[in-house]
Amino acid sequence: MTDTQQRRDILKLVAVAGVILCVVALPFLSFEITSTTQLVPAKAPPVVHLVWQHASLDQIQAEIDRDSGLIHAALYQNQTLLELAVAEDRRDIVELLIERGASIDGHRDAVERGAEFSPLFVAILYQHEDMAIYLLDKGVDPNLTGAFGATPLDEAESKGMTDLAAKLRSAGGKHREELGTPHEAPISGSIKPLLESGAEQ
Repeated sequence: MTDTQQRRDILKLVAVAGVILCVVALPFLSFEITSTTQLVPAKAPPVVHLVWQHASLDQIQAEIDRDSGLIHAALYQNQTLLELAVAEDRRDIVELLIERGASIDGHRDAVERGAEFSPLFVAILYQHEDMAIYLLDKGVDPNLTGAFGATPLDEAESKGMTDLAAKLRSAGGKHREELGTPHEAPISGSIKPLLESGAEQ
């Protein structure tokens, strides 16, 4: 057998192996691309898809009217609809959810349900400054720490959001050292469930 034939045989084997791998892996890769270029698991609840696809408020409200449990449930990667709406900077949905009784602080039960970030923290992670200010004006706790012990003030300063940092300070926001929170790895650039859906760093 010549070297050329050997190379051809090797390439054929590689091609066959690639096809077999794709066939085996395909059932586990049930993702679809949304209009915002996010990878969304096909099994996520319909309301999650609607939020990420920037559906109208009427469509979101219709889903909530059909099932009021959506307001408080952990819907996707242990996050509530409020946290997902904040991530997408959907003020209209956030206002609706708060009006319907969603907790402005989002997840004081974070450890129990596996969530890592409060709505305020999510707003800062995604650099939605107006959303963060809105939440502060609504009375959100400015010191709910993130998964790595950082406070909203820590994160705002790390992102250079000086005006928001000042607003947090005036609302009683503190650094982790002031709260006595363990100093762990910086949170920026290290996260997500949420950042899988496209937050900018």
